[in-house]
Amino acid sequence: MKYFKYLFITICFIFLPSIVKADCSYERLAELSRIAGNVNFSYTYNLDEKNRPDFNVNIVNVTKDIYVYDSSRNQTITSFETDLTNLTSGQTLQFDIYSNDNNCRGEKIMSKFLTIPFYNHYSEISECKENPEFKYCQTWINTENLTYDQFLNKLNNYNNGNNNKNNNINGQKDLLTFISENLFLIILAIISIFILILLLWLKRSAKT
Repeated sequence: MKYFKYLFITICFIFLPSIVKADCSYERLAELSRIAGNVNFSYTYNLDEKNRPDFNVNIVNVTKDIYVYDSSRNQTITSFETDLTNLTSGQTLQFDIYSNDNNCRGEKIMSKFLTIPFYNHYSEISECKENPEFKYCQTWINTENLTYDQFLNKLNNYNNGNNNKNNNINGQKDLLTFISENLFLIILAIISIFILILLLWLKRSAKT
């Protein structure tokens, strides 16, 4: 009888996990997916003494039914709200959300991604203060592969293009100003030329 008792206990240890796992129904997984979908990831930043951003990520709505794994830091997050600090500009973070439910424990529900924007350090220099509309002077743009010489070359091309555009605009304005100021004389000259051409035509017609 004692052997049957040990055999029963052994069978329970073997098959009980499978029985528990079988209770992880599609309905429960769907509910867990809805709960995981409510987890929100957002970032904020503070400017340091050099006027450069220090990024923080805020994670909220992590309930007891789930947990979040931050693969970038090899960190498991179980608190309802968590702040991650000192994050790198341009970094893409992956957060895997798993079930913490007894019947579905360890089931991966979904992955969410959050990209920290690139901070353009050229936006701080004097050239950008003088040309705030220039593309490569915008605060949030990836210029990590752009050398300073390349930056200056693009800025010179931008300024030269603007100068040519301004010269064309000024030329058009000057022409319109001349026409508006001398409109009467221009109309009188056109009429005179028309009359002269008409007289010449009439004269030639009379000879024939």
